[in-house]
Amino acid sequence: MVVVVIARGLMRTPVYSENKFHGARTSDIEDVVMMLRGKVAPSWDGPGSLPLFATGFSMGGIVISNYLARSGVNCELMGAVSISGCANANINSKFEYSRRVWQPLVAYELKKQFILPDLSHLRTVDRIDADHILSNCSSIYDFDCHMVAPYHKYRDVTHYYNDMSFCCEQKWKGVARPLIVLQARDDPLVDIDSFPIGVTHFNKDIIYVITEGMNFLPLIHGVDCSFVFLILKS
Repeated sequence: MVVVVIARGLMRTPVYSENKFHGARTSDIEDVVMMLRGKVAPSWDGPGSLPLFATGFSMGGIVISNYLARSGVNCELMGAVSISGCANANINSKFEYSRRVWQPLVAYELKKQFILPDLSHLRTVDRIDADHILSNCSSIYDFDCHMVAPYHKYRDVTHYYNDMSFCCEQKWKGVARPLIVLQARDDPLVDIDSFPIGVTHFNKDIIYVITEGMNFLPLIHGVDCSFVFLILKS
């Protein structure tokens, strides 16, 4: 069984409150996990039980890793895989090649997905300047600084990135289920040096798999499995 989670507000899903998507919110995935646990996979090892795993790609990988770190031994998943999900956004924000070459393309999509559909309302929110964001934000970092962090009332972007990243503030110590982190050295958005490889010596539930190139991308297509597989789609 495969379940796909669409981040709130994306793919034309309606959002009826001001609680829009941001990368540090893990409550949405927790709600889905608990719903699945109650409806189709009520136990790990009882009669007819279905083990529950998850995988996340890009922002989905960030969210699922953070969920495992926060939920600790109470996590209802048996394990998870993060594919191309940043582990420490504060370190990754200094990846100049990404900011100059690739992030402008992503920033364009962020503005199209999160600003333009709700522009009239966002112009009334005094803690952000929607028109400035549209005209001047040319990277993910810029967008997070001027839109995501202030809109969701973080002190600043560093505060937001600390909350979002499972390897910030030693949250990785809370991971109590097997977490495979799959990352390529040549990822254009995520700096391989932002991954604290040493944490695997202190938490055996965290496994880093680093490839020379992004030849693992076909893995996210055509999954065939006999267990509940929760896919976070960013």
